[in-house]
Amino acid sequence: MVWEAAQTVDSVANDDDHDEGEDGQLSGLETSELSLPDHSACSSPLPATKRKAKRSRDVNFFDTVEALEDRRAVVKESMHGDQMVLFTKAQETEDKMLTMMERQTEVLKRQMERERRQDEVLKRQMERQEHQDEVSVQDERQTTFQNGFLEVLSQLVKANRSSSL
Repeated sequence: MVWEAAQTVDSVANDDDHDEGEDGQLSGLETSELSLPDHSACSSPLPATKRKAKRSRDVNFFDTVEALEDRRAVVKESMHGDQMVLFTKAQETEDKMLTMMERQTEVLKRQMERERRQDEVLKRQMERQEHQDEVSVQDERQTTFQNGFLEVLSQLVKANRSSSL
């Protein structure tokens, strides 16, 4: 189709037929049958059959151009539709990705909060254990002190008994 259009364009460029010249010849024939044909710069030196062939090539050319323009418009509209579909799909994919990232963020926040609470519980347990360890150490010291004190008292009592006897 494009090849035909190119050939038609070439043929139009090579022919020097002007419709104004043909119109001048027809009007001259209408006014008088005896008048000579008009050979001015606007008139066509080609016979009527060549002018008709040229006119039909011109019509074919314009039909081809119009068909190409229609096809271009259809393709452009189709491409625009395809681009809109691709854009919509890309937007949907991006929205899904953002939603997924938001969910992951929420999950990570909950996990971090849970770990923070566990850390607090472990810290309290360690503090309790340290306190119990301190209490145990104090109890041992107290017991050691009391045992030592009782030993000293018993020795004093024994010494007092032996000196009083």
